[in-house]
Amino acid sequence: MKKLLPALFIFLLALASCRKEQQSAPNPPAKKDTITTQPTPPAMPATATITKLLPYSGTAGTTVIISGTKFGTNVTSISVLFNGVAATINSVTDTAIQVTVPVTATGNVTLKKGSETILGPVFTYTNTATLTGISPSSGAAGTIVTLKGTNFGTSIAGVSVSFNGLPAGIQFFTDTEIRAVAPVSTSGPITLIIGNQTITGTAFTYVSPFIAPYVSGNVILTTQAEVDAFVAQNKGRQLQITGNLNISGADITSVSGLFNITSVSGLISINSCPLLNDVSFLNNITAADNLSFQNLPVTVIIMDKLVNATSYITVSSCKNLNTLSLKALTSVTGKSVLGSIRIISCEQLSHLDFSSLSSNEGGIFIAGTAISDLSGFSSLQKAGALTLSSNPSLINLHGLEQLTTLTLPAISGLLGGVVINGIYINSNVKLTSLTGLQNLKAAPIARITSNIMLNDFCPAKALITTLSTLPAYSYRSTAALTLTNNGSYPTTKDALAAVALCN
Repeated sequence: MKKLLPALFIFLLALASCRKEQQSAPNPPAKKDTITTQPTPPAMPATATITKLLPYSGTAGTTVIISGTKFGTNVTSISVLFNGVAATINSVTDTAIQVTVPVTATGNVTLKKGSETILGPVFTYTNTATLTGISPSSGAAGTIVTLKGTNFGTSIAGVSVSFNGLPAGIQFFTDTEIRAVAPVSTSGPITLIIGNQTITGTAFTYVSPFIAPYVSGNVILTTQAEVDAFVAQNKGRQLQITGNLNISGADITSVSGLFNITSVSGLISINSCPLLNDVSFLNNITAADNLSFQNLPVTVIIMDKLVNATSYITVSSCKNLNTLSLKALTSVTGKSVLGSIRIISCEQLSHLDFSSLSSNEGGIFIAGTAISDLSGFSSLQKAGALTLSSNPSLINLHGLEQLTTLTLPAISGLLGGVVINGIYINSNVKLTSLTGLQNLKAAPIARITSNIMLNDFCPAKALITTLSTLPAYSYRSTAALTLTNNGSYPTTKDALAAVALCN
């Protein structure tokens, strides 16, 4: 035991020494913590959405607004397809895209934005409607008008018909036919609207139920009371008189209420109305057979809507008349030897307008007027005969440059020996030249006499030369050409000598 104690003591000392060494040994330096920063993942792009279309159906060319969110504003970064067919983009905002529908078929609207593809609602594509026919083309209110065409659709919703802008009721509807009831309207186009498509058709002529023929035959008005009664009886109607219109009366002062007369199948005669100063109602008349205006104090007679052929026109003893205009009239068909256009004893008449008249089958007889030339007959190519007598202001015949032929045969010995037909120019005291007759090549007879200032025959050289070689007519040995007592040339021989010198 005593031997073990010293050994144990030494062992404990050694152990204590080892612990001390372990405690005093320096600690190794501590490692610092390392913080690793991870990269931020890229932000995901905002996803666009389509919420609705306006409208949901239509034809090619229809404007559609696509509503939604996060579209952006860059038009080059997006595209819109209708059933796979690209549409034209008109404008873009972040919440709305306006496009024009292409030619396509029913299907979804698709929006492509960058790498995104957004499927939208279905758009119902309808084929373009066509309007091919309208029947009848005229009628009164209540007329059933049939519209023929294609692709009108199967639903009347969104379909309307209007007549010159006024809505019409739709009575029948299919994909190819619509029947509409004409409203109280005026003449104008029929318009068909189907959804967003507007089709303008041909014009529909509206016929007022008050437009009607005056079936009682001739209208004869001899007093102001009769005029007033006729006006009151036919108020609101447009009249087509199927006979004659005769107005003559010493107390007649106004016929303005007759403005609703649009045509007269026979004669219009206004004579011997000394108090009547206004006949402007005549300018509403488009057709009449004969015209006679005599012994009236009016200053103007205008019938510029008269276009149909007229047989005879007589204007005489209208001492205040300064204007006579029938500028739309193209032909006069009567062949009276006294003149199918007869204008006499209207001393102040200086303005004549027959500027559309190309053919006058009878004679033109103008005497006792204030005209200075024939410029009012600038379209006249053919006439039966021509008489110009005692027109104190007539200087030349300018206006007749297109006249080539006088067609009626010569007749002599009538009316006290006065030669009828051919050309007769007499006692026009200021007439100096036959300018205007350059192209007149054919006439059966010519009598140009007692025009005291007339020295220029050269414009009519061709006609004069032709007639000078013809023998005298057998009846009373009337010469084909008579040129006497004109200017410096008292005889036909003298005048022919002057004509021979013309270029």
